[in-house]
Amino acid sequence: MKRILTIILIYGITNPIISQTIFEEPVNSGNIITLFKDKDLSNLLHPNHDKQFKPSYDGVIGSNYRRIQIHFSSIEKTNNPYVYLIQGKSKVGDNVFPFIGNITITHAVKMNKDIIDEEMAYEIGRVNGFIKGNYVFHETPKEKSRGIFKGEINLNWGLNEYGIIVSSFTDNYVASKHTITYKGIWESYNTGNKLTCCWSDYQIPCAPDDFNVSNGYDIIPNEKYSRNGWENVRTLYIESENSPEWKKAFEAEIKEWWR
Repeated sequence: MKRILTIILIYGITNPIISQTIFEEPVNSGNIITLFKDKDLSNLLHPNHDKQFKPSYDGVIGSNYRRIQIHFSSIEKTNNPYVYLIQGKSKVGDNVFPFIGNITITHAVKMNKDIIDEEMAYEIGRVNGFIKGNYVFHETPKEKSRGIFKGEINLNWGLNEYGIIVSSFTDNYVASKHTITYKGIWESYNTGNKLTCCWSDYQIPCAPDDFNVSNGYDIIPNEKYSRNGWENVRTLYIESENSPEWKKAFEAEIKEWWR
């Protein structure tokens, strides 16, 4: 148990409370995108900005589900109230490439009933919904082995007890297997080849059913995928924290590769 809590600390969430998955109910609000016109969603578009979560996303790229890590170094709302300028870096293996692009918010809805966990009294009155949009990130410069990330974004949101728009993670409260997902492709500048590429702040979309062998929402990669960049993540769960293998994996995972 101690080892698992240590791993959770790496990912920035201590003692999460697992509740029911949200968004299983139909919606009836229609598009309420104007609710977010004057709101700055920068803190929700990347959890790192509220300093509660790990500073990069984990994801998969290609048919072998190779590990890709995504870090946003800057998020700025533009003059267009629904467009955000994004700067960051991607990492696959030893390759780290900068990128720049936009996230455009296109749609927002709320659920037709509140999702309330009776054990979390402060959550009473909360309204949950989701925000949809699209993203296009250009790796720079335009050289061989670089390309464009593009696809759709889905962000879970709610209102806390003060009426402030928050993400689905509030005070270590886990309401869903994702708060935010990026699902799309990576397209090569050089060849035009397209690879499926998805990432999230928790469980990874686009991964096969046998990818994650965890009984919960944590990511414990199946051994069959470990060699595709997931060795360290798997080692942190299956090895003793006093072992040389664990310590080596730990040091590698906390390294700020985007610096």
